[in-house]
Amino acid sequence: MNYWRQRGAADGVKLATAGKAAAVQLASAARAGNDAEAAEAFKAVAATCKPCHDAHREKVGENSYRVK
Repeated sequence: MNYWRQRGAADGVKLATAGKAAAVQLASAARAGNDAEAAEAFKAVAATCKPCHDAHREKVGENSYRVK
């Protein structure tokens, strides 16, 4: 989150915060053996990836990206 905060990317901060919260829920559900809750938390984690990648990375070669 600090990475995006330092760059003034409010959307990055929001997505990182949501992703971190979902990852904590995922870990907790997995430790508890709650497969259904873990699956939902995984979906929440995954939902933060693409929007951030679309907004903040660019392709610089085959299979190579960098942060914009």
